Order: sequence, then structure tokens, then C-alpha cells
Amino acid sequence: MGISIFGGSSCKCAAAVPAAVVAPAPLEPKAAVSGNPDPEDFEVLDAWETLLGQCCVLRVRYAGATNYEGVKILVYARGLVEVTGERRLDPHFCDGPGCLSPVARLEPTERGWRLAQRLARELEVDLIAARRG
Repeated sequence: MGISIFGGSSCKCAAAVPAAVVAPAPLEPKAAVSGNPDPEDFEVLDAWETLLGQCCVLRVRYAGATNYEGVKILVYARGLVEVTGERRLDPHFCDGPGCLSPVARLEPTERGWRLAQRLARELEVDLIAARRG
């Protein structure tokens, strides 16, 4: 959870770790670490999209996650239909191809929700400006 001080990602997709860094599988299976969000077991509690539909904000509850009762606020540089259509929604940052990674994650409070909306609005402006050149 959070940002690694060594620059790594908590994303669990295979693309997040270069092949040369992947360690061989352990001889004995490990038990799942409790408290971590399961990207395949979540419920979208609230969703909001920017005016032009370029960015969205989700309030998501992950089963098994323990901090903040498993609730996370995620900002995406994608439209609501694309993001909510996913069966896997990993709250961790990931640069791998095919990863749907949030741009930001904020504290799951009303203040965090408002800040996430402001960030999404500004991000949409930047995305549109970048397309215009």
C-alpha cells in the first residue's frame, strides 16, 4: 500500500515487474496478506465524471482491505463508462501496458472527494489542451 520508497509499485499485474526482476515461485504457497485490497472484489459506492467525460472519480470499497474500512477514492484519466466496465480495479499505481491505473488516490473523506473532483476537472483541461497541441 502507498508509494514505495524504492520506486516500485504495489500493482500486482505481471507487467508491473520486468521479467528480469521476477523471482522464481516459492516452493510453498503463501497465504494472502490480509488487509490488502482485492482488485477483483470491490463495490463502487459513488462515481462522478467531468463535464466532457475525459476523467472520473470513484469511491470504491474493497473487500478485505482494512484501512479506512476498505474505502478508496480514485481519480482516473478515463471516462466513467470505461472505468466502471472493468472487472478488475486495482487501486495501486501501475505503468504496465493494459493496466488501468488511477492517476491519484485521495483520503476517503468528503474533503478527499471534493479534492478528487477538482483534480479531475484540471486534469481534463490538461488532456484537452495536450490534444490541441
